[in-house]
Amino acid sequence: MRHTLSVCAAALALLGSPASAVSDGTLVPLDPEAHAAYRAARDAALTPVSSATLSTRDAGASSSLLLPFYEIDRRQQFASTTLFGLRNPRNTASAVGIDYYDRMGHRLRSDNYTLPAAASLTFNLRDNPALTAEGDGFARGYVVVTTDGQLTGEGFQVDPSQDHATGERLLDLSGDPLCSLWESRYMVGGTFSGGTRLTLLVGDPRQPGGKEDEHGAVFELFDEAGRSYGSVALLTNLVVNRIDLADVRAQLPGAPELGVVEIYFNGTGGLAMVDYSAEGRYSVGMAAACLAPMQ
Repeated sequence: MRHTLSVCAAALALLGSPASAVSDGTLVPLDPEAHAAYRAARDAALTPVSSATLSTRDAGASSSLLLPFYEIDRRQQFASTTLFGLRNPRNTASAVGIDYYDRMGHRLRSDNYTLPAAASLTFNLRDNPALTAEGDGFARGYVVVTTDGQLTGEGFQVDPSQDHATGERLLDLSGDPLCSLWESRYMVGGTFSGGTRLTLLVGDPRQPGGKEDEHGAVFELFDEAGRSYGSVALLTNLVVNRIDLADVRAQLPGAPELGVVEIYFNGTGGLAMVDYSAEGRYSVGMAAACLAPMQ
């Protein structure tokens, strides 16, 4: 913990502003001293894990699921939106609760359903009036689903105007999906002109209520030979964050277009997902790999 606090303090000193002023997130490159403190904290957190812990995705049924991010363009009717679906695979009815949150972790709405045996539900979040837009016209946040039975689910981000869509299974929250250290490939440029985007949940989404204090993550970029190009701190008071790897790479001169990113959460643990966009139209979504589960 001492190491993670020193990383945050160093990044805030570079930023030159109080933590309470951070809103949408600020990327701050770490100087050599802060980078060394981050590496010490990262190495202390890194422990061998079995292959069973390398992904928080679960294609089986769960009693608690997470849609890690939604985004709805409220400026026009047929713009980008988020859809998700649920199914009850049991042979008896299940009670289902759905809680909708904004990016700060404030609950906006709770709905309850009875889902019959083998039945499914599909939601277009554009139809939910409680999900109000931020200043730029977009509604953003995350969704937690619970049940007294079992559920399967998947989510989709769709933008008809760009012929663009990406989707994946909902996260299984039944166990402990949080990790302090994640890794993922990244691709920025070339065929992947749409780049790589990370979805990060800082802390535990099952314990919401707003994050008024500074917290965040540290990104370190590597080439395929294992050379590090330095690290960048993300300072944010949001539970859910969307980060373009191009913005991280821009803070680290010489970092390659194709490489590996490590994501280290400052003491709180978190979740990391990634999606790749090729030529701005074709996309793939997946989980990052968990290298260091929370102890």
